[in-house]
Amino acid sequence: MTYTQVKVTYMGIFDGHAGTGAALMASHLLETHLQEKLTEVKENILELGESEIVTPLHPAITADRLIIGALEAAFCSLDEQMARERTTYVIRGGCTALVAMFLLNTLYVANAGDCSAILSINDEIIPMSRELCPAGEMLRLQTMAFANPSLLRNEFSNRAFCRRVWNEDLGKKVLCKEPMSDGWVYREVTSEDIRSPLIRGEGKKSRLMDTIGVSRCLGDHDLLVFGTDIRIKPFLIPNPEVKSFNFNKKSLTEDDVLIMGSDGLWDVMSNQDAASIVKAVLQQHTAQDPLRYTIAAKALVAHSRGTVSEKGWRMDNDDDASFDDITAFVIPLHMVKKVGTRL
Repeated sequence: MTYTQVKVTYMGIFDGHAGTGAALMASHLLETHLQEKLTEVKENILELGESEIVTPLHPAITADRLIIGALEAAFCSLDEQMARERTTYVIRGGCTALVAMFLLNTLYVANAGDCSAILSINDEIIPMSRELCPAGEMLRLQTMAFANPSLLRNEFSNRAFCRRVWNEDLGKKVLCKEPMSDGWVYREVTSEDIRSPLIRGEGKKSRLMDTIGVSRCLGDHDLLVFGTDIRIKPFLIPNPEVKSFNFNKKSLTEDDVLIMGSDGLWDVMSNQDAASIVKAVLQQHTAQDPLRYTIAAKALVAHSRGTVSEKGWRMDNDDDASFDDITAFVIPLHMVKKVGTRL
C-alpha cells in the first residue's frame, strides 16, 4: 500500500485575555486538531486536485473548500475541548487566534479575533484577514440576538440605533438598524428600546455587551456581563474567517513576505506602514543574512512600542504608542515550502 505524504507549514499567533490558559492551550493543541481534520479529508484533497465534486444539494466541493472546512472544524473542535476541560484544568479567559497554513502551493489564513495578516509581494499589499470586532459583525450578532432573545435577559436590545435612546425619546422616531437588515430606517422608540445596546461604540473601540472588544475567539466559556449572570459566549463564536492565496502564478523573491501581528501592532500601524518598515529593513541586509526577517519583526515591535518621553510612550510621529502586548512575525514566502510537517 502506498501512502502519499503532504507537507504543511503552520504558524499561529494566540493573543490571550482575562488569563493565559486559553492561549497556552491553543498554542499547544490547535495544530493537533488541524492535523486530525486535514487527515480525514487528505485523500479527497489529493483526488480532487483542480477538479470538483458537483452534487444536487451543493454546487461544488473543491479541494480548496475541504481545506478551509478543516481549518474551521479544527478551531471549533478545540473550543469544544476547552469547554469540556475548563473545570479539570486551569483554562482561564479566552484568546484570539490567527493561523497561517501553507498547503499545496496555497496560503490559508484563518482568523478568529482582532489579529491581522498581510502579504507583501513585489510592492503589492494583500490583506489576508480583517479585524473581527463587534461593530464589524453587527448583522450576525443582531440576528443571533433576534433568534435567541432569552440570551439578552431583557437587559440588551437587538436593535441598533444611531445614538443611545433614553426615556425622553419615547414616541420619537430615531434612525435604527433592525436585526437581519443592512440598511437604516426611522423607528418610533418604545419602552423595549430603552435598554443597553448589544454593541456600543464604533470600529476597534466597539464593545459587545459592554464587555469585550472582539466578536470571535477561543475559550471565554465562563465570561459574564459584569454584575450579572448573562453569558457572552454564545455570541463569541470560535469559527474563523479563512482567506486563501494561490502561488502557482507567482514568482517569489527573498523580499516577499507574510506579515502577521497581534492587535497591539495594528492598533498603531497601517498595512502600508508595516510593509514599508519591513521592506526598509530587508534592503539593509543581504539575502544571505539568516536574521534579516527576525530583525524586520523586531523593527515592527519597536516602532509600535515607541520610546518613553515626558508624555509617556510615543511613536516617531509623536502619536501615542501601542499600550497593548505586541507580537509580530515576518515570514519569508520563498522558504515556507521547505519546512513543515507531513500528513
